[in-house]
Amino acid sequence: MDLDPSSLAQRLSGRRRVLFVGAPGSGKSTLAAQIAAVLAQQGAACTCIGGDPGSPAFGVPGAVCLGGWTANGWECTDLEPLCTLDAGRFRLPLIQALGRLMKRVPQHQIMLVDGPGVVRGAAAAELLSGFVQSAGIDAILALQGGGESPTLEEELSAFRLFVVRVRPAPEARRPGKSARNRRRTELWDKYLEQSSEYRIDLNEVALTGAPPPREVPSAWAGRQIALINGRRCVAFGEVRRLDGHALAVKLCGNPREAQAILIRDAMRRRDGLLRTAELFGESTTVSPPPDMSGTREALHLRTPPEPRPVAHVGAVTAMLVNGVFGDPLLHVRLQHQRRSLLFDLGESRLPARIAHQVTDVFISHAHVDHIRFRLVTPFPDRQSPGVPHLWSSRIGR
Repeated sequence: MDLDPSSLAQRLSGRRRVLFVGAPGSGKSTLAAQIAAVLAQQGAACTCIGGDPGSPAFGVPGAVCLGGWTANGWECTDLEPLCTLDAGRFRLPLIQALGRLMKRVPQHQIMLVDGPGVVRGAAAAELLSGFVQSAGIDAILALQGGGESPTLEEELSAFRLFVVRVRPAPEARRPGKSARNRRRTELWDKYLEQSSEYRIDLNEVALTGAPPPREVPSAWAGRQIALINGRRCVAFGEVRRLDGHALAVKLCGNPREAQAILIRDAMRRRDGLLRTAELFGESTTVSPPPDMSGTREALHLRTPPEPRPVAHVGAVTAMLVNGVFGDPLLHVRLQHQRRSLLFDLGESRLPARIAHQVTDVFISHAHVDHIRFRLVTPFPDRQSPGVPHLWSSRIGR
């Protein structure tokens, strides 16, 4: 169907919950605004939920926003913070935020849901299903170019909903990355114009989401932060710096009743633009840590023909002890927490000094290559101190 807001509004007559689906730059947000203008002329009350935290058409980036139509376009009236710009990665929090906002919308109003531009793969399918169920969608408007493969065709058919397929306008283009970053930052800066400065003691509130390590203050500066009381946001803003266990922040709202802090990966970077933070301190090597190197060679054991990858993420180190193609045995250390984890117990002569530090063992399933674990110890008999205790107290946790 060709793009005509008046005709589309007529076709959607009687539908109360309409979801807009399409790739980035297909014109979802523009079309939603045009249809809202037509409905307003007809005297119909219309609201919109912006479900794309990374490229919102209105409201605040890093959040799901509720807006009402006015003569000047959408005006944000409520929001649910996500503290992320990545709809595909944090899709469950996005779906839950949509559901909470929907409960605050009067049933008699027409609701247009401007979905995120995720249209490929499992993430797109899960988002579509979650939006349909959380928002009670009864119609879907799918924008798709003539030369494109069908967008989520199987999923759209499975819902048995009223679906209208529309060709995007010829001038519809996806803005470049720098333009998206600037637009997003402009919205964020405008929101923070009404903010005030506070100091928050991290020892007095719970941390939720994906906070960076406290021992690295530079990873906190510029992060989006939401203060939560129960399930409701009481303040939303940006971290200025971390001083020991106290956060200096700029917030819109009053954080004094907050019980928890939500923080994920939305961050003002050094160039001043609001973007997704890089994964903190992540690196991958093929060399084992010093206390794990040389063990097999010193005992004249067979060395894995493939490398043993080691990943360092902040204060966490993970190593595939038996290499990529050996028996499953993943060793994870949580530094500064005195925690050492094993995932599966494939055949390996793990040094006793390492094995005796293990606090938890997780077994994925009971195939023999997952549970034939042996220790390297100078006393390799069954009465060696610690061996029975390791097996009896750790397996099954």
